[in-house]
Amino acid sequence: MELKDSLKEFRGSLKEFKDSLKEIKGSLKELKDSLKELKDSLMELKDSLKEFRGSFTSLQEQHGDSSQK
Repeated sequence: MELKDSLKEFRGSLKEFKDSLKEIKGSLKELKDSLKELKDSLMELKDSLKEFRGSFTSLQEQHGDSSQK
């Protein structure tokens, strides 16, 4: 009887472990998705900064850089 109870307890522990692994897998997927969104946002920011730099440089060339005078 004691062995049977131990096996039952072990199976319960295995099920809890399996459920925990599923939760971890779900959390890792969410993290991966969030990191992809962050990467995409950073790439957009990088592109926007390039555009801004180009516009700013163009304005400096059109009006002269007053900080050099």
